[in-house]
Amino acid sequence: MIKLEKRKMERYGITFQVNGRGENAVFTIKEIEDPFKIYCITELDFDGRSDFRKALIFYYYFFNDVEFRTMPDEVKEYRMRDQKQDVSRQTIATYISKLDRKNLVALMKTVAKADPSAPVAEPNAGDAEPAGSSGKAGKQQ
Repeated sequence: MIKLEKRKMERYGITFQVNGRGENAVFTIKEIEDPFKIYCITELDFDGRSDFRKALIFYYYFFNDVEFRTMPDEVKEYRMRDQKQDVSRQTIATYISKLDRKNLVALMKTVAKADPSAPVAEPNAGDAEPAGSSGKAGKQQ
């Protein structure tokens, strides 16, 4: 259950009716001006002063475009600029981490450095040739 103070509810654009006083007060919500904003604040731990329009547009692309979701943050930043939305890489990383902390997305964690002493796997006979290969491995020239 989410507990919001009366003043916060007014500030967030929630129209409500109160019956009773103190701990016995019952709030009846009549209208929520911006449900996405309330969701971001109460569920994703956004600050109330965030730019929710940018977050909404970013999340739209993030959840509806598989290609966009898999791009590096730098490329996402350029794509957002193409859509006339100035969202920095740092903000993009924050938006995604908010989803990750709430287990709403599964992020692949990458290893910072590969172990140079680790053996390199050889491709199987049916595998495609490695990038940059001429396809002539093992053939006489």
